[in-house]
This record gives sequence, C-alpha cells and structure tokens, in this order.
Amino acid sequence: IERRRKGENESKLSKIIRDDLFDDFTSLVSQSNLDLNSTIEKSFLEPIFKNEDDEFIDPTLIEYAAYYGSHTIFKYLFMKDVKITKNLFWFSIHGRNYEIIHLIEKQLNEDDIIDCYNEAIKLHYNEIAVYIEETYLKEKKMPFSSIENCIRSFNIQMMTRILENNEKILKEESNFNKFFFYLCEFGYIDIVDLILKN
Repeated sequence: IERRRKGENESKLSKIIRDDLFDDFTSLVSQSNLDLNSTIEKSFLEPIFKNEDDEFIDPTLIEYAAYYGSHTIFKYLFMKDVKITKNLFWFSIHGRNYEIIHLIEKQLNEDDIIDCYNEAIKLHYNEIAVYIEETYLKEKKMPFSSIENCIRSFNIQMMTRILENNEKILKEESNFNKFFFYLCEFGYIDIVDLILKN
C-alpha cells in the first residue's frame, strides 16, 4: 500500500537510482556485471513512462536517473559513454535537475529544444521553460505550438510571457484564429469575452 501511494518501482536497482546512491550503484554494477545500457523493468506501481512521441517505453538506466534527477549516477553513466537517446532530453525536464540539463544541453538540436521547452510548459516547470527560452530561443521566432501548449496545459503564466515577448505571433490571421479556437475549446471564458468586446 505504501509503495502504491508513493508510486515507486519496488526493485533494488530502481531504488538505488531514485535515491542517487552512487556507492551502492557502482557496487551493484561490479557484482552483477550489469549492462549500463540496459533498461528498468516496468512496475505497475510506478508512473508509465512514455517518450515525447507518447509511446510506452522501458527507460534506460540513464533515462531513469534523469527522470528522478539523480545527478551522481547520471554523471557516472554519462561519463561511461552509455547510449544517449532522444528521450533523455525529455526525461531530464521531468527530473528538474539543472546539473543534468547542463550536461546534455549542448547536444540538443533546434527541434529538441522546442520539444523540451513545450514539455516544461506542459508540466508547469516554468523556471526551466524560461531558462530554455532565454538561452536558446531569444533570437528565434516562437512557434505557435508553444502557445497552443500553454492553452492545453492551462499555463497562463507562460502564455502571458510568450505573448508579451512575441507580439507578432498573433498578427497572422491563421494563428489568431487557432488561438481563439483553442481558448474556446478549453474554456477560457474571460479571455474569450475580452477578445469579443475588443
């Protein structure tokens, strides 16, 4: 019952990674000859892991460490040149550990940056979204998908920020129409009313 309440995988390896127990992890790796590119087995107690394409996956050890913000174990695996997957960036957003994000951010391409930005918005991890925006997106045209993502996830704070910093984003009629449609669809009655009055 306690494990179900916490929503944690019951395996020893999972607990060691979640708690970032570096000595226990390296000891387990040497004793069991664990493949560092292996995955964590599913547990009905834990959240279901999906990648950015919304597909179910078994996370690799490094993805699992990123998801739980386990910096020491993550860094060890990273230095051991384990396979870096595209999902790793998505998992690092969930972990909210800046040291992990800084380790991998140089490997991000432009599409990955937008995906991570939108994921941070969706999760209301606004401090990470602002960091990504100020570091990588300042000189770039903000994609409309970010506004849509704000509306869908009810992240008013980031929606306001994006609109204030990108005044031209709604100048295109198609973008404005989509914006208005999503506001109606997701029940932003006060904003819809304000737009109609103006």
